[in-house]
Amino acid sequence: MAPRVGWSSQRIAAHLSWDMPELFANLTRAHIWKWISKSGKKWSKKTKANVARQCSLAGSRRTGILAPYPEIIDKIKDVLTSTRKPGIAINAMIACSIMILIIRKQKPELLDDPKYQFVCAETYIQQFLSSVLNWSIRKGT
Repeated sequence: MAPRVGWSSQRIAAHLSWDMPELFANLTRAHIWKWISKSGKKWSKKTKANVARQCSLAGSRRTGILAPYPEIIDKIKDVLTSTRKPGIAINAMIACSIMILIIRKQKPELLDDPKYQFVCAETYIQQFLSSVLNWSIRKGT
């Protein structure tokens, strides 16, 4: 799709948000511009490596199974950011606990119904934090 729109970050963002608004409604041309190689007309090496590893792209706001439930995503964001404000470090275990608590309270079938098969794995948490909040998990020293 990028070659069809001339590798214009603005056109790519507009096209994606038009085609899939539930995933890309908040995607901006600035995000896309970071993913395009500085030489232009191709994706950057880092973007290609992230896609190959199935990593999220920071700031893309991709949330996987939670995409149809923006109220859950907003609540998770609010609780995580308010927890972090006073200086509390958020690790994967804390984020997982908060996410499971909110999901269990607002949409328990995501955790209980086998058709969803949702597992709040560490990789999902890291990708969620990266794509939604632009956070990364740091190792303690």
